[in-house]
Amino acid sequence: MKKIITIVLTVCLTAALFGCGVKSEEAQQDVSKAEPASIPDEAAEEPENEAENPDLTEEEPESEIESADTAAEEEKDDNGFGPYLDKMNELKSKGLADQFTLAFINDDGRDIPELIASDSKGSFDHENAFIFTFEDGKVVEVASVIAGVDGANLDYAIGANLIHISGAVSGMRDKFYRIEKGKLEEVFAAEATNLDENPKYSINGESVKEDDYYKQINSFMEPYNPLVRVAYDGLYDVTYTYSDGYGGFEQGASEKYTL
Repeated sequence: MKKIITIVLTVCLTAALFGCGVKSEEAQQDVSKAEPASIPDEAAEEPENEAENPDLTEEEPESEIESADTAAEEEKDDNGFGPYLDKMNELKSKGLADQFTLAFINDDGRDIPELIASDSKGSFDHENAFIFTFEDGKVVEVASVIAGVDGANLDYAIGANLIHISGAVSGMRDKFYRIEKGKLEEVFAAEATNLDENPKYSINGESVKEDDYYKQINSFMEPYNPLVRVAYDGLYDVTYTYSDGYGGFEQGASEKYTL
C-alpha cells in the first residue's frame, strides 16, 4: 500500500526574559577623612537612570514577549493541526465520524496533510467518509460520500492530488478531482447509463463509443493505481480496471486509521 503519512504533532512554546545589570566600580580616591567636603557630589551619587548607561541591558519588553507568543500560535494554526483537532472533536460530538488519519494528497509544497475521516459504523443515514484540507486558516471539507449507497466510494491518490468519487443509481459514474484552493476541480469524468437496453457512454460530457470509453478511463487511471479507499472498516488499496459494463476493482491490503 502506498505510504499513508501519519503526523503526530507536539507543539512546545517557550518564552524567556533576560536581564542583567552591570555596575561600574567607583574610582578609588585618596581623600582625607578630615576633608569629606572635598569629595565631589557627582562622584558619590549613582546614576539616576540606569537605562542611559550603555553597559546596562533592560529586560525584554512585555509587548515583545506577547508578540512572540502570538506568532507561535499563528504558526501552529497555519500548519492546520490545531484546527484539525477541533474538527475531529466536532465530528465525534455530532456522531458523523470516529476514525481519522492524515495523508498528503495535495502535493502543493506545503507541510500540511489532508484529514481523512470515517464512521466506523458505516451509517447509511449520513455521509460516512470525508476528506478535509486546510486553506486560508480554515479546515475545509472537500469531499464526502455515503459509502456503500448506490455504489458510492471515496478514494484518493497519495501525493498526486487526485480524489475519486464513484457511484450512480444505475450504470457507472466515476469522477476525478484535484484540490485547488480548498475546492474540488474536476479533471476527468466518465459515465455509462442504460447498460441493459441502450447503453450510452460519455467522457467529460461528450458521447463516445463503448470501446473508446473503457480505453480512455483505463488509460487515465493507470498512473494512479492503486488508490486508497476511505472505508468504515479501514483504508484499502484498490486497483481499478473497467470493462464490459463493469467498473471493477481489486481490493488489496488494508490499514487501520491512525489518529
